[in-house]
Amino acid sequence: MVAAYVVHVLDESLLGGSFVEKVRQHWWPQYSWTKFFWFNTAYFAVMIASVVLYDLLGGSWIILPLAWSIERFFNGFWHLWWAIHFHE
Repeated sequence: MVAAYVVHVLDESLLGGSFVEKVRQHWWPQYSWTKFFWFNTAYFAVMIASVVLYDLLGGSWIILPLAWSIERFFNGFWHLWWAIHFHE
């Protein structure tokens, strides 16, 4: 799961125009690479902590990694909407 998010962040950073530039253009002109970096750093920390808690404490913590899987699934719909809405 963490590896999939690494690929996602690399995709948003390097391929097909950057995520930061697209957010600046369409929604938030003050958005910056610094904000992108710190958001994703916190996101990685929480995601890794969730997986570690599940590994250490067992099945009752399954909701944490499962929530990340569900979030990644719905992020695909976000990207589909973006592609249709902005023709990008």
